[in-house]
Amino acid sequence: MATKGIKNIFLSASIPLPNRDAKYIETADIIAIRDAVIALTTVVLPHHRIIWGGHPSITPLIYYKWSKLI
Repeated sequence: MATKGIKNIFLSASIPLPNRDAKYIETADIIAIRDAVIALTTVVLPHHRIIWGGHPSITPLIYYKWSKLI
């Protein structure tokens, strides 16, 4: 049975680093990844928690949105 209250939402995401295999950066839609992370944090953070791995390309996006909400 689900309880009412704050839920944990798990986010698994990253933006490929340019110094890694070129096939990852060439096939990534970096703008779409950024927009998706910002949209998710906009909807989720006011009501729930986001749990993520702290990827250096994702953490600043979450922090930016979180700092605007507090």
